[in-house]
Formats: sequence, structure tokens, C-alpha cells
Amino acid sequence: MDRLRSALLEHRRLLAALCTALAVLLALASVRRPPDQVEVAVAARDLASGTVLSAGDVTSSLLPAAAAPQHLLSSDDLVGRRVGGPMRRGEAFTDVRLLAAGPVDGLPPDHVVTAVRLADAAGGQGLRVGDRVEVLAVATGAGGPRASVVASGAVVAALPDPDGSDAPTLWLTVPRETALELARVGVEAQLSVVVEAGDD
Repeated sequence: MDRLRSALLEHRRLLAALCTALAVLLALASVRRPPDQVEVAVAARDLASGTVLSAGDVTSSLLPAAAAPQHLLSSDDLVGRRVGGPMRRGEAFTDVRLLAAGPVDGLPPDHVVTAVRLADAAGGQGLRVGDRVEVLAVATGAGGPRASVVASGAVVAALPDPDGSDAPTLWLTVPRETALELARVGVEAQLSVVVEAGDD
């Protein structure tokens, strides 16, 4: 016993150094230990509203589980789907970021999704996917400018790209006959939209 005590006393500085080093290593390990992470499907590049996703538009990223948004979609569910609004590179894909699977899935009978080129670059600001809008046409005739309602109850299917041209394109769900009328009027008049009363 005296021999053990003597050995401990003789090497006490070495033992203290070893204990200190072990404590430092344990502390560093706890700091470096990554939090629980989940693999999330994210946009591989900036995506314009209405983009139909291809494999090159989707990549994956690791996020802390506590920071990951809810209702995430897997990569297998994304190819062929249409983006319902502009997305930035690295933004996670959730159920509210995409339209129904396929451009016409879930449409009422004899309805289509049609593109409307707006006259005003700011015409799509403040709109949301799902809003109901009226499409107004302003044509210039002998008696001066004349405005008329071309479509009512049109549902916004996809929003204009905020970095796009001066004449943004808005995608609307409308009856087939209305789409034909919008195409006809759009050649000779300037189009704009207003949100119908009752939409938040």
C-alpha cells in the first residue's frame, strides 16, 4: 500500500495532466457532435414560378431536425411537378410550394391552365396561388380607351417570375372557352387582373 501511494505521489503531475487532457477531449467531442439531421430535398437553382421540375432542378441538403420545415416532399415526388411560385436555390420543397401533380391534375371538367401576359410589370405583385381574380382588358378605339371584364373567377395557378420581363406572365385556371377568349383579346388589348372580393 505504501508502495502504491509512493508511486501515485511520484507520478501525480503526469496523472493530473492525463486527466486534464481527457476532460478537454471529452468537451471537444461534445461540442463537435452534430445535432440530429434530416436529408431534405431542395431547389438546385433559382426556379421561376410555373417551372416543371426535372431531376437537375432538385438536390438534397442536410438540415437540423428541429429546423426542418413540416410537410417536406421527397425527391421521388418532385420530378414532373410544377412550382407554384418562385423559389431560391437551397429552398426546401414542401407541399405548399407546388401545384397539383401534373399541370392539369385536379382541374374541374373542361378547365385548362392558360398564360396571361400582363401589361404592367407590377401586375402580379401581391397575388398568391389560389387567389380568384378578374381579368380586365383595356383596348383603344375611336372613342378612346375602353375597359371590359374578360374573365371572372379565374384561379391563379402560378405567379410571374419577379426577375422576368416587363410584361409578366400569369398562369390562370379557367374554362376552356374563357381561355380562347383571353387568347383572342390578348392580341388586341392590354390585360390586367384584380383580386375578386372575398379573397384574403
